[in-house]
Amino acid sequence: MKKLYVMLAVSILAFSACSKDDEPKAGTGAAELYTRVIGKWTFANITLDAPPSTGRTAFSRQAPLARTTEEEVQSFIEFQSDSTYYLYDSEGKFYQGTFTVKDSVTISMGDFGTLNNITFAQGVLNFTLLYYGTKEIVITANKAPGVALTDSTKLFCLNWHLTQEDDGAMLYTAARVVFNANGEAIGSFVADSITFQMTSAGTYIVRMFKDKQLRTADVFYWKWHSSLPAYFVYWDSTNEPNEELNKAQIRELTKDIFRMSEDTDHDGDGIISANESGNWTFTPADK
Repeated sequence: MKKLYVMLAVSILAFSACSKDDEPKAGTGAAELYTRVIGKWTFANITLDAPPSTGRTAFSRQAPLARTTEEEVQSFIEFQSDSTYYLYDSEGKFYQGTFTVKDSVTISMGDFGTLNNITFAQGVLNFTLLYYGTKEIVITANKAPGVALTDSTKLFCLNWHLTQEDDGAMLYTAARVVFNANGEAIGSFVADSITFQMTSAGTYIVRMFKDKQLRTADVFYWKWHSSLPAYFVYWDSTNEPNEELNKAQIRELTKDIFRMSEDTDHDGDGIISANESGNWTFTPADK
């Protein structure tokens, strides 16, 4: 059983419609906020309530789709320069969508909610999150350090589609159990498309689709290896990074192809055995 396959335990997913918005005009308070908020902001012990019942099916927009772990994880909100946001709470619920900066203190996140009363102070972001129209929570978040934006990082941080070459076929044959926000199994599916995306803020997202519908998203973290060129380290929210036992090698990386190999101690016994190695091949997902 390969490490990448093992790590892809189910998560809780909700999502809103994705349509990119234009950046605010330069010289306005909204433009300044847009620039300052880009990046990842982390906060602890924040759990969002499950979406209210709307009569939709469990797989509809903004419905929680799957669960990965009962352990508490660090929460974060991440804003991308293409007006995409990612939100991850302490129970592993993951939300994604697009955002619009309305003015110098307000960010709209579409149907999901709004960030109000935004202020900055010495690398800290303060705001009030109003979500689902009635839920409100005050959050203080710290700016997370990003990954050095080298030419390799820019290529690496594309949205990559996992092919069925090498060991990729394994993820396209296994049925994935889906759970609701209460941890109850509500079905299963076999993915027909899988994408991997790293961000320059150190987030690593694996998305699984069925019939062009996003069904689950698994969130990990990554960084470049401190001493080995062309290696990166990745880990999940329940572990700390281990450069010796949890590393992967980039064998090829261009704008058209990404190949990697991994040797990772997924069972935690301190030894990397033959079945803890794997090879994966990716092509650009947005072509």
